[in-house]
Amino acid sequence: MSSAARKVFIGGINALQTSINTPLVTGPDTVGSFLRRGLQVVGYGLLETFIVDRLNELSGHMNDGMSHVSDLPEKLRKAAFQDILRVAADKVQWAGPGLPDAVAFTSALGRSLIASSGPIHLSPLTWQWRGSNMGIADLNDMLRLFHVHAPWQTLTNISLRADFPVTDAKAAVTNLLQERNSSAHDSGHQVSNLIARAAPAQLLALGFSTDVLISLAAHQIRLASQEYWRDTNWLNSDKLKFRFVRFRTKEWAEVLEGRSKAARLNHDRDAASKSAFSASLGKLEVVVFQNSARQVLDWTYPDAP
Repeated sequence: MSSAARKVFIGGINALQTSINTPLVTGPDTVGSFLRRGLQVVGYGLLETFIVDRLNELSGHMNDGMSHVSDLPEKLRKAAFQDILRVAADKVQWAGPGLPDAVAFTSALGRSLIASSGPIHLSPLTWQWRGSNMGIADLNDMLRLFHVHAPWQTLTNISLRADFPVTDAKAAVTNLLQERNSSAHDSGHQVSNLIARAAPAQLLALGFSTDVLISLAAHQIRLASQEYWRDTNWLNSDKLKFRFVRFRTKEWAEVLEGRSKAARLNHDRDAASKSAFSASLGKLEVVVFQNSARQVLDWTYPDAP
């Protein structure tokens, strides 16, 4: 239930938020302009890295389950055994400068490719994008391979239900990517403080909603759910529920989505976590930790790593 990738991502977003509010970054001079451009590039990189790292974590969860290659729909089979070769060719240049890194990369890919029948051994590259940066279509296509219905609307719905200020997920990704590219390639590009300050919450919302969806889908693959495999639109925002663990002055309140009264109260966050995890197992239910202002602090889907 503990994700190292999620911990690093949340820590990075918190550091980004702190950095953006410092006088050097907010300043109207060339130093402030330079730093704001740099943080746009770093911020989008946090989201990309988080998604890649979560795919790495979740691939083991999927491959240790009961699904067989014969279960895979045509598009996923093509991604796993044909498209992956082009993705790998693009990625191999980042595998590392030494022979051991190259051997590890090609060996892992080879183990996936030779598993063309029987139990699945899917590479996390199956869902990754070509090139160095994740484009708009890349995120959409990845989620479609995970049987997410109308990905942009589903991402938006999930973000709003967790109290994120994102009303259009596609527009958010589009703007973040545009700012990232302009900041990286145009030394005269100006990033306003308004845009800079909006980025951390948008990145966190997109990372949260994407992680929630691929975690739920990965567990269905582990279970070899035939309902999931038969329906390429199986996963939408109505499929999942939230169990919030909210801080209230001196205690943590466990609150089911749509209710105001706490199901349980705990003075200790660890105790509240254990209670919420236990109650959510096997229910397509995501546990979300929030502060007293209902800002998301952390989350987990207890059935997946």
